[in-house]
Amino acid sequence: MMKKIPEKIEEIFCRRMQKAGVAYPLQQEYRKWLRYYLDFCSKYYLNPTDRETPQQFMQKLNEKGQSADKQKQAYQSVKVYLDIVANEKKHDDNQKFRDGNEVKTLNVASSDKTLDSGSEPGRWSAIFNRLRETVRLRNYSKKTFRTYASWINRFAWFVKHKDPDDVLIRNRFSGGTGTRPPACACPHADRLEPV
Repeated sequence: MMKKIPEKIEEIFCRRMQKAGVAYPLQQEYRKWLRYYLDFCSKYYLNPTDRETPQQFMQKLNEKGQSADKQKQAYQSVKVYLDIVANEKKHDDNQKFRDGNEVKTLNVASSDKTLDSGSEPGRWSAIFNRLRETVRLRNYSKKTFRTYASWINRFAWFVKHKDPDDVLIRNRFSGGTGTRPPACACPHADRLEPV
């Protein structure tokens, strides 16, 4: 099932299409491309607001043999979406500053599969990109990629989206005694710190 556009974004998106004088049937096409984009981001565990994601989406459309006109429509849809998200973020930031209260922000990812936008997505996106290339190189199935990506995403949530380079491997094999496991149990035992 294809991803739905978050309600607030869809409302703004439709208003912009009407304001620009886009005919209704063509508006449906633009909305379809935005849904494809969000579905693409969800399927490949990409942050929809990351700068590199639209280029990856356009590359995928090119690989699928979409015409130049269709690619242009898709690009324009994604561009409008990113503009809406940026404006919503500015609006929310201004609202927080004015009110001094916590305001519920727009969930642009709208998916538990993608990394949240406040977590340095570029660092984790690089890991997902490396995984994608490795899976592609080894000719593994898409399901294998989704499974591996799911586990990486869970780990990212577990470490609270810290920078991947800052995540330390801690010795949890010892049960709190502070002793290291045998060398054969962990190939990186020399880098582990006692608990």
